[in-house]
Amino acid sequence: AMRGRRKKLNIMKVSQGPTEIFCFLFMAYGLIADCDFESEAYRLLGPLRFHIAAAIRILFKRRYRVKIRYTPVVEFENLDDLGTHCQSAQLVERELEVTGIIVSNCPWMTCDFQCAPKSAMGDGFLDVTFGLSTMTQSQMIQMLINSETGGYINFPSVRYFKTKQIRVEAIGGGLPNFFLDDNCRKGQLDLDGESFTANAPLDLCVHDVDLHICC
Repeated sequence: AMRGRRKKLNIMKVSQGPTEIFCFLFMAYGLIADCDFESEAYRLLGPLRFHIAAAIRILFKRRYRVKIRYTPVVEFENLDDLGTHCQSAQLVERELEVTGIIVSNCPWMTCDFQCAPKSAMGDGFLDVTFGLSTMTQSQMIQMLINSETGGYINFPSVRYFKTKQIRVEAIGGGLPNFFLDDNCRKGQLDLDGESFTANAPLDLCVHDVDLHICC
């Protein structure tokens, strides 16, 4: 039921070359995006399709090489950490292999997946979470089990921080290649559930607009 309260809502501005779109929830690349799009083949199974796609992706684990560029504002070591505020606005550029990366504007991606436990809809930041390719299959299973609590943030293979803008560049698709891979659905960017090509760098920032929602 609506209580008549007003809350501020940030919007993400997403740019890829001359193309600009706006999101309010998340951008994902890697594990989560592949599960989302590859599960379309099992749509008739309803929500169960996501669990099936996740099981396949854990069994046939992929790694994704990305280059990210950002200026960290707050960095978190674990779920209970209050965060380390980065005093100097120093640009960080990293090239690494990940299991997946999520840039989120809200704590929850779905009703049962808390992708950014320290996020708030109107805090003016983007919350970035990524799992390194060293994440084991056991940890990936635990991530799904702990998805409602965000407990996977405590894994040593997971990094979590806040920023105001970030560039994500996919370098090639997910590896290794498997016999039954669907190249039309694999390695796509996921913007609020919509597929977006990963053939060019993606720039994300908090859009300068004052929006409120009633709740």
